[in-house]
Amino acid sequence: MASVTVVLLGLLPTATVEGQGKGLFSAVEPVAARTRTPASASTGATTHRRRLVAIDFGMLSRARAAASRRQKPGSARRRMPPATLTLNLFQDVVLTGIVERTEPTFSGGYSVSGRLAGEPLGTMTLVVNGETVAGAVRTLRGTYRIRSAGRGRYAISQVEEPPLNCGVEEPRSETDHEH
Repeated sequence: MASVTVVLLGLLPTATVEGQGKGLFSAVEPVAARTRTPASASTGATTHRRRLVAIDFGMLSRARAAASRRQKPGSARRRMPPATLTLNLFQDVVLTGIVERTEPTFSGGYSVSGRLAGEPLGTMTLVVNGETVAGAVRTLRGTYRIRSAGRGRYAISQVEEPPLNCGVEEPRSETDHEH
């Protein structure tokens, strides 16, 4: 399961996407007799908490359109405030995603990506293909994944991912090679 992290934007001037005040996600009830695969089964991540939501596709579409206008070359781009998405991942995790880029996908959908206001090194990426959305929100405090849970529902999960194993070795000195 995946989750997205959202940071509340309060200091930067931004273009408000109509209807944004309530956030991109709204709570839904679980469907009875649902089967699911834990996030850890496929990724090695540990899921700390999870909630089911519906996604406001209109809000995503408006943010995409606003970001597309900003990506076009020209001087008007500088005067346009960035599009934002209120990412209300959990009751205690509400972030503002600043949409910096949108790109078409090979499958006919699109991606929306950017940074998180007030979150150093914070990022968000959402991939939309028809009525299916997957994505991730990453902050220094946590990683959130968003994945389809079927029947128009999505699971937001706060996960702890295993550390990257880069396999960096210490350089050897000339004397190491002689032994």
